[in-house]
Amino acid sequence: KLREKAFLESARHHRAEGERLQAAKQYTLALKEFKLAQLRIPGAKGIADLVEQARLDEAKVTTGRAERPAEDKTSSRYSMMRSHLLYADNYIRDKQFDEAENEIEQAAIMNKDSPSILLSRAKLAQGRKQPIKALEILNQYDRKVTSSEDRDLSQALRVNIGFELKNTKKTLKEVIAKTKSEGDFLQAAKAAEDGLSLDGTDLDFLLEAGLSRAILRKTAEAEPLLNQYVRLSQAPGTDSKKREEVINLIPRLKESIPEPEGIPNWFSGYKSPADLFYCPVSLMPNVRPASVTARKQITAYEWNKDLLVGVVVSSQQPGDRPFKARFDYFADGKGGVQRVSSEDKNEPAAILRFTQNGPQGAGKGTYTSLRNNPMADPLMIEKLSGKRVTTVIAGNLYFHPFVWNGIYVFQVEYDASGRVKSAKLLPSADQKDSNHVFDFKWDAQRLMEITERGTGDYVRSMSYIGGKLTMETISFRGKRSKIEYKYKGDQLLEASSNDDLSIDGRSRHVTFR
Repeated sequence: KLREKAFLESARHHRAEGERLQAAKQYTLALKEFKLAQLRIPGAKGIADLVEQARLDEAKVTTGRAERPAEDKTSSRYSMMRSHLLYADNYIRDKQFDEAENEIEQAAIMNKDSPSILLSRAKLAQGRKQPIKALEILNQYDRKVTSSEDRDLSQALRVNIGFELKNTKKTLKEVIAKTKSEGDFLQAAKAAEDGLSLDGTDLDFLLEAGLSRAILRKTAEAEPLLNQYVRLSQAPGTDSKKREEVINLIPRLKESIPEPEGIPNWFSGYKSPADLFYCPVSLMPNVRPASVTARKQITAYEWNKDLLVGVVVSSQQPGDRPFKARFDYFADGKGGVQRVSSEDKNEPAAILRFTQNGPQGAGKGTYTSLRNNPMADPLMIEKLSGKRVTTVIAGNLYFHPFVWNGIYVFQVEYDASGRVKSAKLLPSADQKDSNHVFDFKWDAQRLMEITERGTGDYVRSMSYIGGKLTMETISFRGKRSKIEYKYKGDQLLEASSNDDLSIDGRSRHVTFR
């Protein structure tokens, strides 16, 4: 409050001093004072008009004092210059800006001091969507011209640029609001950056561009914009609550959950220690199955080096439906799986929106939004919007490590250590009943238990010996089953499970690569 009071008093002082100097016809000094008042209270009513009036008065005095030779409009050089500028106008109209700039440079060779050159440069800046630059060039033009006709040309262009700037800014802000509400943070970021290039002092664009960069994991580029927003938003009349939120956010931009050394999980790309069985980010096993055999059913895993390309489930049991899953990865496979699809051929994978019902993307398939998503930071989205958009994918309802009977999407909550804390099933093509929520218990990075919340119908507990997972005990509606693991030294050889009623009542045998 004291800071805002000081800014308000400072603005009043500079405005009063500017008005005194304006009355004394010291327009240059008056303009300086009015601009200082404008910096103290951006957007304050009346001050912008005072700045413009002082600018016009200063331009008149400057041109009145200046001694410039008049242009000889009958000379051949003047005619050539005008021809180049007329060509430039046509190129600007057709949005061929490089050609227009070349014509202006050719005109400048004829007479580099001609005010007409500045007017053409202002038009070119307007065409290139650089309104602030165009207005600055017009300020230079106004200081050079003396006739009312020339000033009318400048004023008409200035008003046109101002109108375009106001409407463009309004449109971009509407786009930002709309795309953010739809979870399309890539488009919101583009609109914010476009706005920032139009007016680098606009508080809304500074804020939205800074937040967008944070979401897109450009932390180093986000911090300067947010700091500038804080500085410029200290004036009275601005949103003090929003400013305090940004002040508190800035030091948190650099917060990160350390990633241990180890081998990247095939699904998430998150590195895990060699003896860790389940990835704490995706819940997928770190081991690489080769095949799973069950009663009249075979599951084949197709690997391309360390990346799982597909899973194919075939069955000779009447009533069983065949199933296959295909995996699309982020660039170079370093960011883990981006999409899981049940089709062999599909459109290129690309996440377009992050929503509470799961990410949406180009083409068919199911997209995942893990906390280490390389394209955008889902936890930052949650922090800024209050909407949870983190999701994981499983091959079955109960996160069984070796069963694929569908594509199940879970909205997940991560704890402070970056481990999955809870998972809520979202409706999908494979599961219409979404009334399932699971809680997860961890010992450091080791998964210890999965429990279905509320019903307690499903509980799976993990047992470790010497750091190795040796058994998982499953309790499902009063019935028990288990998964046992056999090792040779540090190498996992096979796994087997007895009849598991939570899945399909089958026992299974698993071999590994």
